Amino acid sequence: PGTLLVHCKLRLARQLMAEITGPGAAPGAWHARDVVDVKIRSFTEPGTQLDLEARVKERDGARAIIGLQCRNGARLVGTTRATFEW
Repeated sequence: PGTLLVHCKLRLARQLMAEITGPGAAPGAWHARDVVDVKIRSFTEPGTQLDLEARVKERDGARAIIGLQCRNGARLVGTTRATFEW
């Protein structure tokens, strides 16, 4: 379940970067260079719907650091930080 959660958060981050870059960007132009600070903070029952959030923490040309969170209501379930490159 933790691996699936990280995978979903990375897909969301990739979508965010594609939206920021604009329609002229090649599909899949952004790729994850590293994934760090992966934290699963609480057990989540299978089938629970979670809210995912991606925020650009830093961006410098062809590099961006994305902060990712998932929540079950108000409860923070997990966090991840990823660096993406063009």
